[in-house]
Amino acid sequence: MLTWRAVLMTDSASPAQICADAALDFMQSMTRFLIAEGRELDPAIRITPPQFRALVLLERAPGMSLSELGAEMGIRTPTASVIVVRLVQQGLVQRSSGGGRRLALSLSAQGKKQLNTARKHIQLRLSESLAAWPASKLQQSAQVLQELQQVLHGAR
Repeated sequence: MLTWRAVLMTDSASPAQICADAALDFMQSMTRFLIAEGRELDPAIRITPPQFRALVLLERAPGMSLSELGAEMGIRTPTASVIVVRLVQQGLVQRSSGGGRRLALSLSAQGKKQLNTARKHIQLRLSESLAAWPASKLQQSAQVLQELQQVLHGAR
């Protein structure tokens, strides 16, 4: 696999291809960061990156079904089920009847609290890592990330 640095060396790469490759590298780095920081959490509140993603999605869209959650996470329903079962066992997610056979998923009070704690920990550690950057570079980076998010949201 070519990294964005290697793509820069080719004459055939478009600016969009270079940016896409850099974004993929960034996502891999962020995933490694989330995994490492998840291990640093107090064992009583430790959650895996997929669990974190599931909690964030359920926070944004309470009442989501298991298949909807799996689709949003980009995983198969049986894999989402394993994640949800563990979150239910930990008391972080609640299941309720959504009509018929459909189960609606939502965060429990403990799930909201644990998600908030994990989010604050990760934000703190990330901000500590970024603290050495000049304010102008941080503002520019935040703007670029927001714009990229808007572009990707519009692409779906």
